Amino acid sequence: MKRIGALFLAVWMLFMLAGCSRVRIPSGAEGKVVYHYDGCEVSFSEELTGEELETVISILDGKGRISTLTYGMPSCGFSPEIGFVIDGTTYMMARDTCETLMICGTFDYIDVSPEEQDILEAVFTSRGGEFPCI
Repeated sequence: MKRIGALFLAVWMLFMLAGCSRVRIPSGAEGKVVYHYDGCEVSFSEELTGEELETVISILDGKGRISTLTYGMPSCGFSPEIGFVIDGTTYMMARDTCETLMICGTFDYIDVSPEEQDILEAVFTSRGGEFPCI
């Protein structure tokens, strides 16, 4: 019995370390973009257009969640006041422009490609937001 418990624990730990958890965004999700940064005269909290929402979801949905408990915390600088709120979950943009988003309220972050980062930043800059914003 002890062997089965130890085996189960080992398999569970491998599963957690492998980062098998993924971002899952349900169909019909709603979203907005928020940007409140003291160093910039611009501040907004706006609903995403249909095209923007579709683009943001296509970038985020299915991305692997990386645990800070396993890999440590990225030092990019994050704030729930600069990010996307999709169905109540806030994906905080890295304020130093690195290709990382933290999932607010969790110990998880996700990485995006440089091209995806440019697309996400464009949603902010099209409204007057600036990056970096640290």
